[in-house]
Amino acid sequence: MGILTIDVPDAALVPGLVSALEDRWACCALEQPGLPMAVVFISPHNASDFGHLVQRLRAWLAEQSLGGITFELRGRGHIHGQPATSTD
Repeated sequence: MGILTIDVPDAALVPGLVSALEDRWACCALEQPGLPMAVVFISPHNASDFGHLVQRLRAWLAEQSLGGITFELRGRGHIHGQPATSTD
């Protein structure tokens, strides 16, 4: 599969996401100001690896009460869930 980058809405949440994933995938947090992101390395030899990762991301989103995140795989952007909307 390759390298998955996950945009996180708050830099304070990135370490928790990495902790939630690092037992199964090699991953790390990117330390770039204004660009909170986690990077996950997905096995090209395991076809179900991405599906398992999406399930884990869904659980993490629910735990954090987040509506959605964006991620990029193979240079293509994706949105998982619905981005949070303002209630102003």
